[in-house]
Amino acid sequence: MSALSEKEKRSFVIKWIKNNVSESYKYWYMNCRDKDKPFYDAFLKAAINLETECLVDMRDGSAAMRAPYLCKLDNPILFYVEDVTFRMQENQTKLMFRIAYSIDELYDIVEKMDGALTRLANRCEGKTELEKERIVHDCILRQVVYTKNPDYPIHKAYSVFMYKAGVCDAISKAVKIMLNHVGVQALMVQSDARVSGLSPAENSGHAWNMVRLNGRFYHLDVTFDNTLTEGSKNYRYDYFNLTDEQIKEEHVLLDDFPTAPDEKRMDYYTLTRKVFPNGQSLKNYIVAEVNKKSPYITFQIADEDKHLGKEAITNTVTDAIHIAKYRKVIYLGHNDKRHLFFVYLPMNEPE
Repeated sequence: MSALSEKEKRSFVIKWIKNNVSESYKYWYMNCRDKDKPFYDAFLKAAINLETECLVDMRDGSAAMRAPYLCKLDNPILFYVEDVTFRMQENQTKLMFRIAYSIDELYDIVEKMDGALTRLANRCEGKTELEKERIVHDCILRQVVYTKNPDYPIHKAYSVFMYKAGVCDAISKAVKIMLNHVGVQALMVQSDARVSGLSPAENSGHAWNMVRLNGRFYHLDVTFDNTLTEGSKNYRYDYFNLTDEQIKEEHVLLDDFPTAPDEKRMDYYTLTRKVFPNGQSLKNYIVAEVNKKSPYITFQIADEDKHLGKEAITNTVTDAIHIAKYRKVIYLGHNDKRHLFFVYLPMNEPE
């Protein structure tokens, strides 16, 4: 088969980008100011066609800077567009930007992303939205390493697809692309993560996702779960479909985020019925899991007992382990912000 010409590669890239922009769900477009929309539309059209400038029949500097940013939040597939600037003209504003990759480079990146997304779509065929979300979540945890290594394009979505590496920025962009590709409405949000012991001014910049399931929004922080899972065979779901109330202690929520009310919880522990008060029902659950030879036991403490310290829960776990006659070493970990506990029974680990 003969190699494609540059013109053919360009045509392929443009067609692929058109097919993968978020036309079906553009949260930031739907919720931006009316004066931002003409700039958003013009920028998107030019970026899809690999152009480097566009004209808008309005004079507005704030919209000229805000709209491209929102457009790239809705469409992280536009990773190749950089250095957006503008210039006022008589009755217009001219947006100017740079295509940061050659056609050959874009073709190679797009080809690899297309293959990964096609395989994902095949895995998600016939699944519910919640099942698709978990497949995407687990795919990241299984394959991707959180890294700040500058040898990788750690802020670009394609770094996750090509190099299995990136920071929260790249991971949240990739998650949005993946979820949208399989028909799950998702958006990317950028704010701060609250860092224990630091003042609000010292919070760390952070990006994560929100998903829309059955008309309700939930927070999904795959990066946090990824870093917690690293090196373990037990995937973590500490930050899977949280409400505002559940996530706000560790994430700074901004006014322009959609609301994720607490009235209907869809987090992993609620869905899998692993939320227990500190008492007999928790002991019964742990004993049953030990007897099933489960190497990992996870649970969340119910709201009414969240005031209890780690020592009280540890005592309950230890009693249950003894009741089940497990006599080997156990490891107990916890996420105190989420009131989650993790028991590792190494002798139950399959060889």
